[in-house]
Amino acid sequence: MQIEFEITNMRPASDMLETGSEVVALFDVEIFPFRIRDGQIRKRPAGELWVTLPGRKTSCIWISEGELIEAIRTEARAFYMERFDGQR
Repeated sequence: MQIEFEITNMRPASDMLETGSEVVALFDVEIFPFRIRDGQIRKRPAGELWVTLPGRKTSCIWISEGELIEAIRTEARAFYMERFDGQR
């Protein structure tokens, strides 16, 4: 089964976390008929970009399909690199 999604509302952010990572962008994911809000692009201290999605504690709905999660992470990272990376 193919599930279509779209990364929307990507916006820059700047928030340092206790782990040393920095939240560099926030985004939403449209998976019709749902919208998952406030995914994060984080930059780890070593410079690696990591994508996090809100879980059931913060959004009341979560994605349990591993392949879909990885597809969303890949797409969000690419979207961020295309729009924002190098502008900071």
